Amino acid sequence: MTSILHSVSSILPSRVNSAERLGVLSLRNPVEFTRRRHGWSTSGFESSGRRLVVRAAETDTDKVKSQVPEKAPAGGGGSSINQLLGIKGAAQETNKWKIRLQLTKPVTWPPLVWGVVCGAAASGNFHWTPEDVAKSILCMLMSGPCLTGYTQTINDWYDRDIDAINEPYRPIPSGAISEQEVITQVWVLLLGGLGIAGTLDVWAGHTTPTLFYLALGGSLLSYIYSAPPLKLKQNGWVGNFALGASYISLPWQAGSMYKNVKKKIDRGVAFPTCVSVNNTVGHFSPLASDETVLEEGDMVKIDMGCHIDGFIALVAHTHVIQEGPVTGRKADVIAAANTAAEVALRLVRPGKKNHAVTEAIQKVAEAYDCKIVEGVISHQMKQNVIDASKSFLSVSTPETRVDDAEFEENEVYAIDIVASTGDGKPRLLDEKQTTVYKKDAAVNYQLKMKASRFIISEIKEKFPHMPFTARSLEEKRARLGLVECVNHGHLQPYPVLYEKPGDFVAQIKFTVLLMPNGSDKITSHTLQEIQPTKTIDDPEIKGWLALGIKKKKGGGKKKKAAKKAGEASTEAEPMEASSTAQE
Repeated sequence: MTSILHSVSSILPSRVNSAERLGVLSLRNPVEFTRRRHGWSTSGFESSGRRLVVRAAETDTDKVKSQVPEKAPAGGGGSSINQLLGIKGAAQETNKWKIRLQLTKPVTWPPLVWGVVCGAAASGNFHWTPEDVAKSILCMLMSGPCLTGYTQTINDWYDRDIDAINEPYRPIPSGAISEQEVITQVWVLLLGGLGIAGTLDVWAGHTTPTLFYLALGGSLLSYIYSAPPLKLKQNGWVGNFALGASYISLPWQAGSMYKNVKKKIDRGVAFPTCVSVNNTVGHFSPLASDETVLEEGDMVKIDMGCHIDGFIALVAHTHVIQEGPVTGRKADVIAAANTAAEVALRLVRPGKKNHAVTEAIQKVAEAYDCKIVEGVISHQMKQNVIDASKSFLSVSTPETRVDDAEFEENEVYAIDIVASTGDGKPRLLDEKQTTVYKKDAAVNYQLKMKASRFIISEIKEKFPHMPFTARSLEEKRARLGLVECVNHGHLQPYPVLYEKPGDFVAQIKFTVLLMPNGSDKITSHTLQEIQPTKTIDDPEIKGWLALGIKKKKGGGKKKKAAKKAGEASTEAEPMEASSTAQE
């Protein structure tokens, strides 16, 4: 019996402790053994005869409760900030929007946003422009609140049974938000994220919706990470890979999409080809229906321009259709235009004033007994702007004036010289011959005719910045709509002007860059052989032509010969009688 009691006493405490740990059994009093006359007795059990009875006190159910709380701590025990961030220690909340925000766990958004920032920086093509910043913000909204919020919500949805045991105060198991509301939130966040991705693809001009596919792939990984039957988060390696791809890799790729965007470089006609014959001053761009045939001895002026990404180059040249050298007044007017253009090239340099160029051009024309055509303006050019603010006249008149300006480095000019054997005062003979126009972006007048609205819509799409010819439009509608567009200022016409019959008009135009080391003429054409009747004796004109178009470079004695050769190559000579002149 003693050995039995020892065995019971050694077993009992371990069982009792186990029971206490399980929250099922506890002893209210310690076990005491006392020996009586007729047997052994304890407060926990009794022994009578051969029967051993062991009794334990019943558990006090009022004092032993579940170790898991049924709801989140309230008052000072919970944090409203934790609730908004979606982390443990959150206070109870009844506001639906705060509960919805809690489900998205904003605390998990920063890594995604940072991934977008790093991807954009690593692309090397992000610029601090309003457009790029707006694209990045939209990409962050897609990666953070939308798709990360979708991921966290769907994770809580599929963990609701486990949370009912471990964290029953979470929004879903506690019933703070209904199942239908959770499902609606999942779809709204998913479709919102995919919609933003598609919008970014369109905005960036992607031919393949790369961002949409990335967002769709990341959403799928997020789904199978949490949802059965795959539930990748139960597999350490696979789950970690899926998590890394959807949380870091995809936002990084989304942010670096600037790298894969190939900007479409616009290029094409900056000024439509014009073919002006004899006494026609310019801007004659014939329609397809024109059947004019050039003849022997015609003086033809060809004017054109092109651009790449809005950067413009213009050129015009005069050629007489004949064999052998050009002589007489035709040679004089070509020499006048070409020599005046060469003088302008040397005077259009940083630090010089525009009015000084005008005076020199007139003086050169007078030396050849010719006139500079009134109304011809040489303009500065900028990207997508063929006639920028700075300009200079070939000849000044009371009717035509330009603001005084000073030339500066890194500017681009189209030097346009038109000379005539007539009086230099061209006339408009027929408005119907005008076919070259340019859209005025500042005018927004609502046109009345349907044909006019159709034409102006086509012009805005095809020729938003550059001049164009009616030949490029649908001819029938153009005839009806162009008149109203011109009358209400939508289009600026380039009229076809004429000198008197029998007069000859020559045009020389080229594009010049004012570079730090001098002027660069980037468009030109070689003149045919000419034999003008006049000679240049004016020392001032010869002095202008002797100027170099490149700056002199310093150097030692060894470079003197090279310097002299370089200077000589940039000098121009006046076109004398019986001379062969080149541009």
